[in-house]
Amino acid sequence: MLEATEKFFNLPVKDRMAYFSSDMTKPLRYGTSHNPTIDSALQWRDCMYLPCKLAEENVQTWPAVYRKEALDYVKEMNNLTEILLELMSESLHLAPNTLRNVLGPDMLHNMVLNYYPACPQPDLTIGFREHSDKSTITILLQDEIGGLEVSHKDCWVPVQPLKDALLVNLGDVMEILSNGRYKSIAHRVIVNSNSKRLSIGSFYNVAYNAIISPLPHCVDETHPLAFKKVMFMDFFKKFVSRDLDGKNALDYVKITPIEEP
Repeated sequence: MLEATEKFFNLPVKDRMAYFSSDMTKPLRYGTSHNPTIDSALQWRDCMYLPCKLAEENVQTWPAVYRKEALDYVKEMNNLTEILLELMSESLHLAPNTLRNVLGPDMLHNMVLNYYPACPQPDLTIGFREHSDKSTITILLQDEIGGLEVSHKDCWVPVQPLKDALLVNLGDVMEILSNGRYKSIAHRVIVNSNSKRLSIGSFYNVAYNAIISPLPHCVDETHPLAFKKVMFMDFFKKFVSRDLDGKNALDYVKITPIEEP
């Protein structure tokens, strides 16, 4: 899959630009940065967004250079996600099929192919600014170059790549569903002057018209209700309509505790 991804980014610019769109809601598109129409500073990144729901029916719309590899990869990620959702449900003391049922038959699966070219002045830019994923879970495949960092105790901690390993990242929707028992993680990508970097993110989520809120069994005296109900599309629009800034999209749905007088 990594080799097929590299083939795509090695295509002539005109071939890649055939998929270009500045519409952040378009599921199949080629672009750069986060949202170039609003970003205060562009990021050192090219990306290809790939809709993977009903992949076998829609594969002919994907770039031909990686169709077979991507379809095989999507099937394996789907299988892995079913297992992860079951285990995470059990960890929350819920029935094994709970989270999978929440995502429902219209579960979204979008894949993003990322390319970070070597940068002559890496101290002057960033590959991907600090953000948390607007997903339930994200499965990341990355090459061996490194560059991903996570926020931990007000410090940036490098995530060293492990050969043939996948990284599972929790997104904001999982924090909402679990009422804060699981936390989404703020992360960023830095670039370097010596090597390009490739990564592939598989994002799993509820349907755009789904209403998300904490699961009832995750709310109790120890964990009072922390988030309001929100349609996922509205939550997602908050993410794409503003500059990246950590986990700020969650502020849109957080319930502010009433302080005692």
